[in-house]
Amino acid sequence: LASAGIPVPDYMRGRALNPLASGEAGEWRKEVYMEISESHIGRAIRTERWKYEVVFPDHGEINGVTHPGGDVYVEAYLYDLERDPWEQSNLVNDPSLTGVREELARITKGYIDAIENRNVTILPGTISPGQYP
Repeated sequence: LASAGIPVPDYMRGRALNPLASGEAGEWRKEVYMEISESHIGRAIRTERWKYEVVFPDHGEINGVTHPGGDVYVEAYLYDLERDPWEQSNLVNDPSLTGVREELARITKGYIDAIENRNVTILPGTISPGQYP
């Protein structure tokens, strides 16, 4: 809308990308947040170094149309994009990365709360399917 010179309605969220593309953005967030609701229900973030996804535990015939989100998610993927740009090694169960996962979970929860107005719980990826709440 900004590129076309059209006023942005109050109900629309976000910022114009023009300053980012021109190098004049100043402060800009360092991660990208994604919502997945096709083959499964998930939420993910990508930082310069990490890609992290949490998924809604599948309790049967739930999909993104009938159930767009949940209150509990389980860590599913963690990739170190610096060392593994092709995402060949899922590090979600690596105990040495607990701090990284906790920080990424905190950021992800912040986006979910801000966008969906939902305070979620993110369980560690080491939880087995029979332990899902």
